[in-house]
Amino acid sequence: MRVLADPRTGKNGRHHLGGLVRQSVFSRLAGYEDVNDADRLCRDPVMRQLVGGRAVKYGAASASAMGRFETEMLTRPDNLATCVRTLALPKAIETWSLTSLRERLIKTGTRLVRHGRYALFQMA
Repeated sequence: MRVLADPRTGKNGRHHLGGLVRQSVFSRLAGYEDVNDADRLCRDPVMRQLVGGRAVKYGAASASAMGRFETEMLTRPDNLATCVRTLALPKAIETWSLTSLRERLIKTGTRLVRHGRYALFQMA
């Protein structure tokens, strides 16, 4: 399996690429169209668990970090060819359809709560 190329050097990356991909995918599944709401989502407990790593304790990626990830790293020619579902999903669910992911994600102990233009996962 090919992986995303990480152009970051040294300790510039606070989050692993897999966590950034998961945050991007699951924020779209939750109904967010772009990264503008990432500052609020970075404090959401479910999103922090999905991203994993340091995000569990310190918070997921901010809007600026997600913007850089999606516009600079994912659009690199070498990364465009390797953007596959298996980078963001566990092996057991990598073949599920988007509808199945959306339905089962919401039914696994969380509830999607909408307040105006905001949508949050609420833990049981």
